[in-house]
Amino acid sequence: NTTMGQLSHSLNQMVNGLSALTLRIRGSSTTISSMVSELHHSINDQSAGASEQAASVNQTVITLEQLKTSSAQTLLKARTLGDIAENARHEGDNGREAIEQSIVDMKIVQNKMAAIAHTILTLNELIQRIGDITTSVHDIARQLRLISLNAAIEASNAGEAGKGFAVVAVEVKQLAERSQQSTISVQSMLEEIRLATDRAVMATEEGSKGVELGLKQIQRTAKVVANLETAVGDTSLASRQIVLAV
Repeated sequence: NTTMGQLSHSLNQMVNGLSALTLRIRGSSTTISSMVSELHHSINDQSAGASEQAASVNQTVITLEQLKTSSAQTLLKARTLGDIAENARHEGDNGREAIEQSIVDMKIVQNKMAAIAHTILTLNELIQRIGDITTSVHDIARQLRLISLNAAIEASNAGEAGKGFAVVAVEVKQLAERSQQSTISVQSMLEEIRLATDRAVMATEEGSKGVELGLKQIQRTAKVVANLETAVGDTSLASRQIVLAV
């Protein structure tokens, strides 16, 4: 009986131990199941995150490809703009040199016009002096003609003795008349020359004004070209900087 009691007690203890072990196993199983579930959710979340990251990477790649294409186009446009600006700058240099040469030529023309005007004024003065001289000659010839007429009258009054003097008086009279006619012709020509020189003076004055206006216009154009050249130079520099940046 004692042995059976001990065996029964041992069996009870074994059953109780198995029950407790079963409870612990169940608790462990529940814990493991919960951990597995959490791990499964975590894996699902990570999988979703990885999918999103993959989509984001794909979108980034697409964006980078688009940026690459856009950058290539920008680079091409910048280089084209730089070439155009460089050509424009070169043409601007040629235009500036041509304008500077035009200014020099206009100043030369202006100086020549001034010299011509001075020469015409000097010629006018000479014509005036010649006119004064011919007027004096004309007056002298008129006086000689009067004197020859008086001499002819006196010679005729002197009879035979005055015949030789009368011949001289007639010759003097004819010489005086030819002198008067010559001075009249010279004065007429001088008047025509004076009118021509007056027209020439007016023409040179108008020409000088035109040259002066043209010179001012060319100088204003030179300023515009200089400003344009500066702008084109800035554009060329900016294009090179864009090329380097791209």
